[in-house]
Amino acid sequence: MARSESTGSSFFRITGGKGFQMTFDNGYTVSVQFGPANYIDNRSFTSGKPWIKLDVDEEEYCFSSLDLEYGHNGSPNAEIAVWDEDNVWVALSPHDDVVGWLSADTVAQVITLVASAERGELSSDDFEGIFPE
Repeated sequence: MARSESTGSSFFRITGGKGFQMTFDNGYTVSVQFGPANYIDNRSFTSGKPWIKLDVDEEEYCFSSLDLEYGHNGSPNAEIAVWDEDNVWVALSPHDDVVGWLSADTVAQVITLVASAERGELSSDDFEGIFPE
């Protein structure tokens, strides 16, 4: 068995220590985030500790060190976003390009759907019925 599999343009990226992105050979990227300021249950967790600046994807956020530690400990849910190879975001719902408070099972469904989509063929209709009302 090979020690690693590397195909095409697929890759993983850690984002700000509070989530990850997966880019697939079809050009789509799924972002899964579950830390402070994301659409999750522990979104506004504050600890009263001194604030520190964190540069995430060229944007500055301020969190306490305990907030970041809490994010590293996980979350019962996550937010997701999807975009194509031209950085055009896919509408996941009629209201937003980002959907939050999703279970691990729902996130896995989205990842499977995005990974199996044909290049340039993914639309908001493909996500109908996946997200809780």
